[in-house]
Amino acid sequence: MMTFKRHKTLDEIRDMCREKCFPIDTEQHDKNGSDWITLGVVAANLFLTVVYSPWNGHFIVKHDDQLYTERSNADDLPWYAETLQLLYVQEENAA
Repeated sequence: MMTFKRHKTLDEIRDMCREKCFPIDTEQHDKNGSDWITLGVVAANLFLTVVYSPWNGHFIVKHDDQLYTERSNADDLPWYAETLQLLYVQEENAA
């Protein structure tokens, strides 16, 4: 099981999206104060739309008609594990 020390901030997510050319939509956050942003990520060669809260680190992803969150027990799915690594800062000693 992967362990993380914290979720990424909005600035870190914006930087990651810019570096990886991932689409990001922060309009509702910026204009209306929403806790949620939407971003597209590529994980395990799949394009996924992620609804993410930079305020608390919660996220929602729909894949194969199933919803996954940060609380899902799905670390064995390559796309899920990669998504966690995109959204969270991994512990230094974690493998």
